[in-house]
Amino acid sequence: VILVITGFISGYLKTEKSQSRFDDLAIHSNQQFWDLITLKQFTKMDSSIKTITRDRKLKKALKNNNIEVVKANASTVFNLLEGQKLITSIQIIDVNGRIIFDALNTSVENSTNSLALLAINQKKQATGINFNQQGQLQTELVFPITNRGQVIGAGSYSIDLIDALQQLKQRQNSQIYINTVKGDLISVSDYKVDDEINDLDISTEGPQHLSIDKGENIYSTTILPINDISKQYLASLIILTDDSVSLQSQQKINIISSVLVILICILMMTFIYWYLNKKLAPLHTISKSLQAVSDGDLTITIEQNKQQDEISEI
Repeated sequence: VILVITGFISGYLKTEKSQSRFDDLAIHSNQQFWDLITLKQFTKMDSSIKTITRDRKLKKALKNNNIEVVKANASTVFNLLEGQKLITSIQIIDVNGRIIFDALNTSVENSTNSLALLAINQKKQATGINFNQQGQLQTELVFPITNRGQVIGAGSYSIDLIDALQQLKQRQNSQIYINTVKGDLISVSDYKVDDEINDLDISTEGPQHLSIDKGENIYSTTILPINDISKQYLASLIILTDDSVSLQSQQKINIISSVLVILICILMMTFIYWYLNKKLAPLHTISKSLQAVSDGDLTITIEQNKQQDEISEI
């Protein structure tokens, strides 16, 4: 019984350890690929910065606060880069962080771009992930605009992350969901598991890995938090992979392993029982003979034990 229990505990601990390693590996690989995709977006935007920073007419208008000229030049740049699929939006920000031009949403003009303020104050590029006014998740690259070494404002490029999520979906053979801080669910998925995802207890503190069961399907699910430049939680990236076949195979292997442990324990106990019976049989014979002698029967014969051990000496 002790051997069986020990076997089960050992098997359980090994299974838990393997599951923990699998969870860590799934989180690490998905996090790396997500970081690679966002880095690719920033690199693509970075290659077009000079279109703004070397536009003398735009820089002169920005320095002199000539808003109409800034808007005209920025619109030309946007049409050029958007047509090349390098960006999906552009903003021009003054030295105080105030948005003076937005290619897609004029209602945000005169509001403040906090990421731009960071780039202006630090006099270097700043990157982040955020939601635009249309509720779309985007990567943003902000860069200072200088004139003779003096910062006079900043430019902001953005790329809608939907295309990047589609790429992640195809490369990882996975399905993607975005769960926003408001609880809205953005789907880039062919699976119908919206209800199951809404029922998840999603942590905003760190990555998670778990399984979602729906019918005969088992989805390996990685949840990665998405934070803004100030480390505030924005949303969760949820990556689902159908691991039904592999997990079912693993379950079969676990069952077979457990059965083998039980069989080995039974065989060991059977051998121990047989061995002890064989070794102790002469003692039973001696015990019966001595009982007969104590009852007055002196005619009995005790057969000699052929084994060369203490029992044989007795």
